[in-house]
Amino acid sequence: MNTNQKYPSFVLGCGEDGADISYTLGPRESVILMAGTCGNGRTTLIQRIITQLISSYFSDEVQFILADTIGISFGQYKGLPYLIKDPLTKPKEIIEAMDWILEENKRRTEIVKNSKDKNKAASSFPALIFVIDEFSYLFKRDGIEHDKFTLFLSEFNKLSRYANTHIILSTQRREEEFITEQDLGYMPTRFIFHCLDDKESKRLILLDGAENLKQGEFLYRSDTMPEPVFCKIENLSEKDIEKTIKEINEKVS
Repeated sequence: MNTNQKYPSFVLGCGEDGADISYTLGPRESVILMAGTCGNGRTTLIQRIITQLISSYFSDEVQFILADTIGISFGQYKGLPYLIKDPLTKPKEIIEAMDWILEENKRRTEIVKNSKDKNKAASSFPALIFVIDEFSYLFKRDGIEHDKFTLFLSEFNKLSRYANTHIILSTQRREEEFITEQDLGYMPTRFIFHCLDDKESKRLILLDGAENLKQGEFLYRSDTMPEPVFCKIENLSEKDIEKTIKEINEKVS
């Protein structure tokens, strides 16, 4: 277990030269967008991230809220001590979790404000990662209006850097009705998988090229990077995930 690092890190995959590409959930990594056509690796990347983090950190260092609007992605993680609550699937409970994390941001920020050593206080919180797979389904019936979702992203970004909280939003729906230009402004980090054409690629990652990606490949870009970086991930089998979960459960039992 890595207990010395201020912010959690993991390996995204490998670059064109075969070298690993590492990623750190630092104070500016507030909202991560994962978008691309169905079946090209988004859920695999999420599962790789979760598996690496629960293998490398203690549950008082990294915590998760896992939400899947379709209800098939995160059942195997149920009961893990890293989860704030069991995986969420219903729009109402996901929206309640969105409200909760905004309040948690405020709570943590108040602690930082009232601390003599603000940097130390900010780094003392466990990293809290809220994953919503297929978030576009939240905009359907019994869900949330898009303008309220955009407001949520705005409010989250204001305080997340002080609270060590992060959101991963994944979707196969890339149309502007699901990801508006205003939304993109609140998504400083983007992992873009295969897109239908260069226009779609340019809108999501400011450069063409995502239309040429194959399964398991994506372009990674943050708002501090001059251009996207190519990355490729290997498949993660259910047996690999089950083995990791079994090992963790044996340690905490």
